[in-house]
Amino acid sequence: MTDKNEKYSVGQVLYIVSSQKVSVYPIQVVEEVIHKRLDGEDTTYIYKMPGDSNTFKLSDIDGEIFVTHNDARNTMLKRAENVIGTLIEKAVNAGSVFKGHNIVSAAKVINEKNEVKKTNTHEELKESADRSLVRLPDGTLAKVNVKA
Repeated sequence: MTDKNEKYSVGQVLYIVSSQKVSVYPIQVVEEVIHKRLDGEDTTYIYKMPGDSNTFKLSDIDGEIFVTHNDARNTMLKRAENVIGTLIEKAVNAGSVFKGHNIVSAAKVINEKNEVKKTNTHEELKESADRSLVRLPDGTLAKVNVKA
């Protein structure tokens, strides 16, 4: 994210992450206006949006200005990750009311599934000594007698 007082070049494309809705807008700086006064100088940038002939002041943007689309993407992803983390944390905290009510942990369920897979694989290998097993495209195991 850049500061609204940062220097831009005429012709430069910037990316705006809207504060009003979840949107990213590309804009192009089309004019740089420098006002020199006795007490200092102000720079105003004017921009256009794609498909719009109207121009607007960059300082009036209600959002965050990014110099690259990757900067905008990374900021949005980080925010999304934080929101998801908060949601998961709330769910875990809310799930703590179930403590002591015969909870089966996810690790136990995964271990049980892995044991079933190992047993099935062992049985499949034992059977394959007599017959060949072929895995069909849909995942089904078929016994094939190759001695015939």
